[in-house]
Amino acid sequence: MAQGPDVDPLAADHVLYVCTGCNYSKTIDEKLGRRGGNVLWQHLIEERERRCGAALHLEPVACLSVCKDSCAVALTAPGKYTYTFGWVPPEASSAADLLDMAALYVASPNGHVERGDRPAATRRLISKVPPPAFDPNVDDDMRNPRMAEQVAKPLRPAILNSTS
Repeated sequence: MAQGPDVDPLAADHVLYVCTGCNYSKTIDEKLGRRGGNVLWQHLIEERERRCGAALHLEPVACLSVCKDSCAVALTAPGKYTYTFGWVPPEASSAADLLDMAALYVASPNGHVERGDRPAATRRLISKVPPPAFDPNVDDDMRNPRMAEQVAKPLRPAILNSTS
């Protein structure tokens, strides 16, 4: 990764995993002998070069288990939410959107980025996983603030306590 005076050293812990085995779409596995994930990976490398080595570690992975659809990526860092995005078109504009999202993620203290602030290619969220030290009584989704105990459902106590 490029280092320089404008590179945030904390961003070195931020990783964008890119599934290189993803299909182009639900109906197209490969185009011209290349998987969609591999094409997206190449676009990301090129876009990062254009941006003079954006402060982010890019890591190709063989599978993120969304194989039948177009590209899946995951964005993670210690102490922050981990995002998994799916159905990312394998296009240059998606690579630009992913690096824009990464910049927002790096700037956020806990990794939370409001859906409305996320670029187009990152609007199809598969999962948002809290960090291990997450306080379950804090909900940073401002659309619907609540506490964990308000949404927790009982484990069917009638069945668990049954003596039959």
